[in-house]
Amino acid sequence: MIIPITEKSLKQYIKEIVDNELHCKFYENLWNLRPFELISEGLIMTYAPHKLISILNRKYDFELYGASVKHFDRTQPNHPINKQNFVNKPVNTTKDYNRLIEIKIYFKYGLQYIDNKTLEDIIHTCESCGWIFASIQNAYTLEEYKEINKCDFTSKQPHNMYFRPKFDQKVKENGIPNECFHICPTKLVNKILKQGLHPKDYGRKSNHPERVYLFLQKPINWKEIARTFRESRNENYSLLKIDTSKLYNKINFYFDSLTMTDNPAIYTNETIPPQYIIEIDREENNHEIFM
Repeated sequence: MIIPITEKSLKQYIKEIVDNELHCKFYENLWNLRPFELISEGLIMTYAPHKLISILNRKYDFELYGASVKHFDRTQPNHPINKQNFVNKPVNTTKDYNRLIEIKIYFKYGLQYIDNKTLEDIIHTCESCGWIFASIQNAYTLEEYKEINKCDFTSKQPHNMYFRPKFDQKVKENGIPNECFHICPTKLVNKILKQGLHPKDYGRKSNHPERVYLFLQKPINWKEIARTFRESRNENYSLLKIDTSKLYNKINFYFDSLTMTDNPAIYTNETIPPQYIIEIDREENNHEIFM
């Protein structure tokens, strides 16, 4: 027998799965809970930070673990992504600025009052709500752990556990400067100037769709960055300048959540046309000679 699925019955089915998974009576329209424009996939969605924190506090006794949960901005109004010379609308209030949100669980007395299994369960709950585990960091030594089983559960020093949205947040128009920069192998420059910058998986170190990465500011140490690319490839690199002042209403850009500190960057999954690209610097035999 074939049972037709209506929108109402599908919502009820999702509600039952969510309530059963999170072991609490909580369900709202997931789309309405998203305060950000996110890259989404399938039916996986990202809960608003305060909703996830509410779920975590209902499910876990953080006071027992000597811990507390909060969300915070990794980008503030004075962050480089909000301090650009751009042609579009400037940032006037904190509501306008580009916010990259993280959720942090702070273990005041270290990990001595919690175990591996509970941490894994917390991670599973967050992932069910569209938030992925980033790391656990010792607040004193800054030693960072990407895997739970490598943590020191005897440590009494404060630790921070970080979670980030599963899908990257779209950059608002006021976060895209007039020009951005891109590092690429010199051997590809002629092709790029003719065909544009296409999303490629060239040299990526994580599992994500192909992208074009752009620095928000000209990296003064761009040749040092190129050296890190050259660790596995013996080739020369060039620095490209992209006229993004004409692209913000044509192409979607997203935060690269891992590079929002030293060299802030954004990326796009779309092709950047060649008319907006010029080469401004290059190295030859790993030495600068370009004028």
